[in-house]
Amino acid sequence: MKKNLKRLAAMTLTAALAVSVTACSSSKNTGDGAKDPESVSKTAESSGQVPETTLKIYMFGGAENQDKVLNKFYEQTKDTLNTKLDFVWSPASDYIQNIPLLIQNKQEADLVFDAYWMNLSKMKNEGAYADISKYFNNDEYPGLKAAFPESVIGQVREPDGAIYTVPLYEVADDQSFCFFIRKDLREKYHLPEVRDLDTFRQYCDAMEKHKAEEGLVAPIGLAERGFFKFQDRELTRRANHIFGIPNTGANATMEIQALLNEEGTKVLAVAGIGDPDEAFAEFPEPFHTNYMDARYVELAETWKPYVQKDSNVEQDAKKNLFYTGKVAAVEGALDGYGEVAREIENFTGIKDNVEVFLYDEVEQKRDKIVKNNLTTNNFLCIPYYSTKIDQTMKFLDWIYSNRANHDLFQYGIEGEDWTAVGDSQYESLNADNKYVFPGYQLTWNPNYARIEKNLPEKIKDYYENYVNLPDNYAESPIAGFVFNAGENSEVKRAYAAYTNVQTEYYSTLANGIYGDQTEKVIGEYYKKAQAAGMETVKEAVKRQLQEYLDTKNK
Repeated sequence: MKKNLKRLAAMTLTAALAVSVTACSSSKNTGDGAKDPESVSKTAESSGQVPETTLKIYMFGGAENQDKVLNKFYEQTKDTLNTKLDFVWSPASDYIQNIPLLIQNKQEADLVFDAYWMNLSKMKNEGAYADISKYFNNDEYPGLKAAFPESVIGQVREPDGAIYTVPLYEVADDQSFCFFIRKDLREKYHLPEVRDLDTFRQYCDAMEKHKAEEGLVAPIGLAERGFFKFQDRELTRRANHIFGIPNTGANATMEIQALLNEEGTKVLAVAGIGDPDEAFAEFPEPFHTNYMDARYVELAETWKPYVQKDSNVEQDAKKNLFYTGKVAAVEGALDGYGEVAREIENFTGIKDNVEVFLYDEVEQKRDKIVKNNLTTNNFLCIPYYSTKIDQTMKFLDWIYSNRANHDLFQYGIEGEDWTAVGDSQYESLNADNKYVFPGYQLTWNPNYARIEKNLPEKIKDYYENYVNLPDNYAESPIAGFVFNAGENSEVKRAYAAYTNVQTEYYSTLANGIYGDQTEKVIGEYYKKAQAAGMETVKEAVKRQLQEYLDTKNK
């Protein structure tokens, strides 16, 4: 790994990472590599105090009423960590673009969220993140040791032993994706419970027919990422030995697809968006033609008519459209049910007014889930030049040291924002200044995962008797494989050009913007992708994955 990033001399940050939740008025540089930490530490030690430091933390989206939790944290740790936290939030699209620039310019940063669906592979390959391997399986960091055993941390350890990420997850596989449905509207028009595509379409048809009287702009609300996992059939594909290879596309649903033999030892074929049907000929039915193209066509022709206009420029469909009653359905992840139900209750005055449509056939039937290739899709990283790595890892160790510490940052202040129900459940409370935080960016860990007490019985049963049970999972044959986009200069150039083309088209394709012109536009995309180096990327995927399988199965 390179120790330093190549930096363009004239490069500057072109867009600010905004909405800073600042925890103190000034930041003291007292970290590991600070210019003069010794004099500060000696002064503090002589007075019996722990030297104060401030960690600058970058994440996307936002938190609500975070100050009260930070103040509680400061109160509890003033004599131990004595660490202040400066959270900087920004929209996801800005975040993805600006974090690489921030690090290239060595802007102050001590902890950042990243993922393979963001910039993680590229940033690791360029040496952007610090090696934090010494902090794991270390008795001096008992919280980290307990929260990240070898079965988990081994998945992110590099061949040379380095670890550049802290993996965040609560269940054995990725989130369960779904549509959230307004129960009151479904019942008002005597519609059946949404259980499959037919009943979902009945619901959408009814909402379209009655949208004027209900004050809807459309039945379905989308944002810039468009339809995310809907009609992607990811779990079904895995069950058929087909795997999307992370970091081989500009977005998770644009990744190169790899077909393996039943034993999981040989790569039979790789293919991607725009490829002719012949490239999928070895894939099992119904995936033996280009199902990736077909999905975009179906989204555009069948489902886009139910979506609001200009969806590709909407920043937050849940907050701006679903929570305000302007749309009747929104895509999301099942773990977000609690927040969605509370917001809809606040808007409608009706309790338990949200229903869930889980659209993957595997989850509908509760069949065995073939795991994702990694336990998690979400990670924390420390920029290589941070002077406060020890303090940052001590802060993370504190979070994972016990349930109370974890719950403070995940759920807020007990008795005000939530209350514990045993060790495995919690009840959310409706405080006027309720704390809301995206736990998948900092706190998620199976040691402390709770189920909300007031979840509908169907959803509680789904968690307790299906997705939380290890026996319902099968190991992925490619577990631990990460595509190396910087393998050599040829692959690196091709990957950069190829994913730039994908970025140009992703939002509009995923939102169905092109309508009946979608096939034509995919053809235009494919010509650009081929010229950019798509075949070089595919060849590298097949070669690297086969080498990985050969080594794994020796």
